[in-house]
This record gives sequence, structure tokens and C-alpha cells, in this order.
Amino acid sequence: MNNNQCKYCLSSENSENLISPCGCQGSMRFVHQACLENWLKNENKIGYEIYNSISKVYTIKCEICNSDIKYLKEYRNTIIKSVLKMIQSIVTSTKNLSILSIHSLIIFFFTKRISSFLYESLVLLKKSFHPEAVMKLIQNISIFFSIIVGLKDIYFYYTKMYYEKRKSIIKFLEVNSLN
Repeated sequence: MNNNQCKYCLSSENSENLISPCGCQGSMRFVHQACLENWLKNENKIGYEIYNSISKVYTIKCEICNSDIKYLKEYRNTIIKSVLKMIQSIVTSTKNLSILSIHSLIIFFFTKRISSFLYESLVLLKKSFHPEAVMKLIQNISIFFSIIVGLKDIYFYYTKMYYEKRKSIIKFLEVNSLN
């Protein structure tokens, strides 16, 4: 009788799918691949890359034994295919096309506003500091920062869309298979 269980879900079902990715021993030794993937995603763990002659391996630290957990990350789509799928999803969806239009207008107005902001700042620096000019500069700075926050949101929107199209498969390496 096999009493091995997953240290995350505490289930002994599918014990043939249990892996031992770190140096934990005893009841904490085994984990399901899916449970470890969920832990990696839910805890916002980011592995650092290790390059060797064969493949790209990512490594994170086990929170229990502090040993390295190594995994391979394979992408289902190439970068170009992911970008093309992202563009296709934007063009074929009215909602995404509307969002792209709004984002384009924001970026257009940002570039116009930044050029006028720089021009007014240079004019202000050439002249003496008049209270009206300083107030206009402060107003421009506040608008500038609010637009920067909007650009950050735009960046994250498209980055998320890109990674949804890229899709990765994670394969954890067992401690025994690392030698």
C-alpha cells in the first residue's frame, strides 16, 4: 500500500503522478505537478533562469526546505505566432478593436501633450518664474503623471493579452532526474 500524499492538497489520489521536485523528506516529499504549478502561479513565484548547453531551466526556492525546485518552461506558440494571434483577436473582436482605438487616442494625446509640456517648460526656464507660468507647469505635470499611469495600464493590458496567446507548459524536474 502506497501512503504517499501531496504536500499541498494532502491527497493520495493519483499517487503515480506525484513527483519529488525538492529536498523535502517524509510526508512533505511528494507533490502533484498540477498542485506545484498552482502554487507557482498563486504565490506569484518568479524563477530565475539557468542556462546550460542543453536547455533553459528556471529555478525557485522551496519554502519548506529552501532547496532549488527546477523546471522547464516550454511555450506552445512562438513569439511571432503569439503576436499574430493577439492582433487577430484584436481585429476580430469589436470590443478589443474599440479598446485599441481608445488606447491609440490616449497615446496620440499623450505625445501631443508631452511635446507641449516640454516646450512650455523650456519657455519657463528661459523667462523668469512668473506665478501664472509656474501654476501652468504644475497643472501640466499633474496631467503628465496621470497619463503615465494610464500608459502603464495600457502596457499591462496588452502584455496580459500577449501572454494569454503565448501559453506555456511547465515541467518540473524531480530531484533524482537532475543528476
